[in-house]
Amino acid sequence: MKTLTTKQKIKYLLIIGAVLLVVLLVILALYIRKNKNKTYLTYDVEKSITLEMNSSAGYVALGNGVFRYSRDGASVIGKEGEALWNVSYSMSSPVCDVCGNSAVVADYDAKSLYIFDGTGAAHPITTNYPIEKVTVSEQGVVAVLMDDGVQDYIALYSKDGKCLVEMNTLVANSGFPVDVAISKDGTKLVTSYVEFVNEKLVSQLTFYNFGDIGENYVDGLVGLEKYEDVLYADVEFINNNTCVAFGENGFDIFSMEEIPEKTATIEVKEKIANITYSKQYIGVLLEQQELGRKCMVRLYDTKGKVVDEREAAEGYEGFEIFDSEVVLYNELQMYIYRIGGTEKLNTSLAKNVKAIYSIDGGKAYLLVGETFAERIRLIGEKGKEGQ
Repeated sequence: MKTLTTKQKIKYLLIIGAVLLVVLLVILALYIRKNKNKTYLTYDVEKSITLEMNSSAGYVALGNGVFRYSRDGASVIGKEGEALWNVSYSMSSPVCDVCGNSAVVADYDAKSLYIFDGTGAAHPITTNYPIEKVTVSEQGVVAVLMDDGVQDYIALYSKDGKCLVEMNTLVANSGFPVDVAISKDGTKLVTSYVEFVNEKLVSQLTFYNFGDIGENYVDGLVGLEKYEDVLYADVEFINNNTCVAFGENGFDIFSMEEIPEKTATIEVKEKIANITYSKQYIGVLLEQQELGRKCMVRLYDTKGKVVDEREAAEGYEGFEIFDSEVVLYNELQMYIYRIGGTEKLNTSLAKNVKAIYSIDGGKAYLLVGETFAERIRLIGEKGKEGQ
């Protein structure tokens, strides 16, 4: 019998190892594909906490948790469903914005606001004029629209209370302020105004750059767009260099690395019931006009191309995009599907829910109601319930 040399033994071992590795990779790929397209039946509550009853509270995603704010204060619920911190204050009409781990809560038509940096620290700021709108960057820089009844003002504040920029615009020249958005890095700003010219409604979008490029322009104003008979009530930076202006019958997309450039105008024939967005996608929830038709969910990429469109049941109030998933919900129903892919879950809820957030890349979800917060995981596989 021929004895294998050491070199031959190593060669055979390497071949066997390579074959086993290929088999393992194939098994792993099949497992990932199966779970990636799995449709679940229901969910299991992993952790639940009790919250103080507050029917007027608002909820927004903050980092990998939920930011809860009201007239009496703000708190954060972590991804495990635990209460992380809370801060007390007193406001008559709180309005909120978040970006990354930063949040701002301001008292509408008053002069106070609080900036939160994600650690529980609250930075109070008193503005010079009554607040109309606020928006915050990832660094905690806050842009504020203010109005004293004669003039409107734009101000930028750092979280330590320092006023970085303040300028005013006569209402007679620009109209009435409607909305404001700040870029993720806090250097670019977009505002929306509306006015009536010869009995016609005119919307005006103004683009500011407070970085090095903006120093070459008066007040950093690097762009302006005007529209007749269209109200642009919502402007958003969906990522640092892409701004979207939402109107009544569609939206415009602007690329703004430094100077704004309109890259797409999207007309929507159906009635827009709700909008949402992520860094990659823009979503519109549309009402179907025909009797008995369901609502339509349509998603666009940042170039304005439709990437997903499907019908969904009527009555969804919550509409969110998380990574590659869409979550639709009302108080008693939840529907999750993969963008460009399969349904993930369509189920009734055991409790009245006010907000739902995806955590850990869709491995779990947070359900938040007036008196509770629950971390859940999806269970059961559709098609195997009878086995």
